Amino acid sequence: MTTKKMISMLLVLLMMSITASAQLLWKVTGNQLQHPSYLFGTMHQADGSFIDSIAALNDVINSVDGVWVEIEKDKLLTPEALSYINSMMMAPPDSTLSQLLSAEGVKIVAGVVDKYFNGMVSMNAIEKLKPAAIMTQIEALQLLQVDKSLKLGNPDNMLDAAVQTRAAAAGKAAHSLETVEFQARLLFGYPLNQQAADLLEFCKADGKVVELIDQLVSAYKQQDLDKILRIMGAPEMGGSSPQEMERTIYARNRNWVKTLVPAMQRGSVLVAVGAGHLPSSQGLIALLRDAGFTVEAVKK
Repeated sequence: MTTKKMISMLLVLLMMSITASAQLLWKVTGNQLQHPSYLFGTMHQADGSFIDSIAALNDVINSVDGVWVEIEKDKLLTPEALSYINSMMMAPPDSTLSQLLSAEGVKIVAGVVDKYFNGMVSMNAIEKLKPAAIMTQIEALQLLQVDKSLKLGNPDNMLDAAVQTRAAAAGKAAHSLETVEFQARLLFGYPLNQQAADLLEFCKADGKVVELIDQLVSAYKQQDLDKILRIMGAPEMGGSSPQEMERTIYARNRNWVKTLVPAMQRGSVLVAVGAGHLPSSQGLIALLRDAGFTVEAVKK
């Protein structure tokens, strides 16, 4: 084979690998499955209408026996669940922000809070929240700044809920991979001194964070899983340490596979979870392949 032909073949293989990774919808077959199952990487805050931009997703929803999501929307929005989440977001009286950060640190956070809340929320009110809860509020407003079309005030308009709504309309049951309590502890239950340090660094990097969120939204719309993972792991996004990625992504992936494999063996399912859970050597795609399944991108 000539050098020119070898280069041409390598370029074709490279393009195939790029195309394969630039997908949000994946098909799972083999390993004695009677029917195919599917993985769909969501962006939790994306508008539900994004479903229609994913070729074949509606057909998949209609074809499967049920869907698995991180938490069913009906369980997330109960008064009991909302009360628990609210309690987990509140800071203990002896660990408010001014007790966790220096005066200069509080001033930096206050500046960012004032920027996004336009002075409509006082620091006295903000201080009652845990640092991680403050960060999630700021992140939501940063996302709105990047994409003003989002409707974050109505959970039913968000992508994960929209998948469940369409599945329910097709007579397909939804199942939860996690509980509200688990996710609330995951977000707001880690050490407060670490939360405070994360919040301060996050606020110091405000401009860079907005830039990265913009890139993240673009990467999602381009269905670029590898880029999504790289952005999520940026220091400014709070996900750069191996320990944090293990806590928030990889350990959960391993636990989910223990539930999903038996579910796929019982019948065809659609697994709709955050897109960051799909790529990497410890992502759902690789873990299912390691378990003997064939996982391939659904052709656009």
